[in-house]
Amino acid sequence: MRGVVGVAALLMSMLALFSCSSLGDLGEPLPSSSQEPNAVHSPVPGNTAVLDWESATITLPLDRFGMSLSDVLVVEAAGSLEFARCVLQTDNYPEAAVEEAVRYIGSTPMAHHWRYGWWDADYVARNGYTGIQDDPLALLTDGSSRDQIQDCLEQIWGMGLEALNSEHLTDADSALLGTGTIQAMDRTLSDAQFLALREQLRICVSQLGYTVYSTEPGADWSAVKTDASWSQEQVFQAALAEAECADDMSYTQQVGDIDAGYQLEYIREHEAELVQTKQIADERVAKAASILQDAGVM
Repeated sequence: MRGVVGVAALLMSMLALFSCSSLGDLGEPLPSSSQEPNAVHSPVPGNTAVLDWESATITLPLDRFGMSLSDVLVVEAAGSLEFARCVLQTDNYPEAAVEEAVRYIGSTPMAHHWRYGWWDADYVARNGYTGIQDDPLALLTDGSSRDQIQDCLEQIWGMGLEALNSEHLTDADSALLGTGTIQAMDRTLSDAQFLALREQLRICVSQLGYTVYSTEPGADWSAVKTDASWSQEQVFQAALAEAECADDMSYTQQVGDIDAGYQLEYIREHEAELVQTKQIADERVAKAASILQDAGVM
């Protein structure tokens, strides 16, 4: 799962969307994500989950060994500039790519808001059940051929301009974070305390008149069982109900702390390698920041 901007199957998306772009045009944007403008994403994780209620984000212990969400923007923006130079075969940073990098640096980092299901009812009420949809990073493509896009992507990967944290698992250097994150979540799902908390959440949601998951696929974290025929308003009301139940019983904090405990066990077993992963992440951010400074973005 390689990608300059941390999106699965980036190359396939670019080949499908960008092959007809004209010279000097920005390509179609990559798939968007739920984002809240001007949110602060800098909590320092310790032994527990850190919940940011303004942005509905969760920070866990393994996160300190990768890039921060804001650092990811820096690396992705720098990658887009080098990609633009490659496809246009120029030594200069194209103006359109610089303008897009400036805009993107000022946007909110992509985050996985609903790691354990809907929570933070105030956030849901303000921004909907997906959160605010900021424009994703767009890449300057110049209507390049598939082979040229492939070559330019490989050049960016070779420069190390890839995001590296537990939410952007793009290359071999992120494998250790990915393994630890997945292992901890799997252990959380079978934890007796978690199972009791999930049952309590589902009872609350069912008392509000909603059908809840039991043991069928999709039942790992969620409480409300939505239906494909529902309107957006119905989904919103369901999400808000689940979030209110979760908040009232501190569900997300308690489940996050269980997850964090399993991550800490993993960290103790792999701390030396994780420190090396952090060094790689920091080196990538420093390189990206230097590129942005040269381009006048930072």
